[in-house]
Amino acid sequence: MDDNQLGRNIKHLREMHAETLEELGEAIHCAKSTVAGYERGVRKPDLQTLQTIGAHYNKTTDELLNSDLTDLGDLTLDLNSLSGMIQLIR
Repeated sequence: MDDNQLGRNIKHLREMHAETLEELGEAIHCAKSTVAGYERGVRKPDLQTLQTIGAHYNKTTDELLNSDLTDLGDLTLDLNSLSGMIQLIR
């Protein structure tokens, strides 16, 4: 893994969950500028913050640090598609 895999993972997870820097900052008890620093790779979270980020996104610290999570898909659902799937099930 390269030097900023963690930052890319945090940014991708935040965007997947449609969160702003400020919303993630509130969830992990830090300023949005701190979150932005994590994402850019100019700051590194301490272990406790890393664990808090992981818990927030249901990821392990190992996944955040050592996996490329940017291939995870978008969590947003097209309601029309969902409605169509429900109709097929019935």
